[in-house]
Amino acid sequence: MGHAARATDDEGKVTHKRPPAPTWSRSHVRGEAIAMQSHCPTDVIDSFFSVAPTTTYLKLIFPNIDPRQLKRNSSVLWSTPPRYSELPKY
Repeated sequence: MGHAARATDDEGKVTHKRPPAPTWSRSHVRGEAIAMQSHCPTDVIDSFFSVAPTTTYLKLIFPNIDPRQLKRNSSVLWSTPPRYSELPKY
């Protein structure tokens, strides 16, 4: 009877043990993949992704936008912070 009682006691317990890491994420496997990828020409890599620089035309996204808001300008006034030597000594 002792073995049956112990088997049912474990059924209700919640375990928080993490599953093992996938094989592809282990350092020795990952290092081999990175080494192989380093020899791949960039034009081949670029053919898989859209790497051309693009600018979003906001009028398509916001049809009622004020044309003055489409002009690029600085959003902040930048000032140089004081140097450490210029800070007051306490």
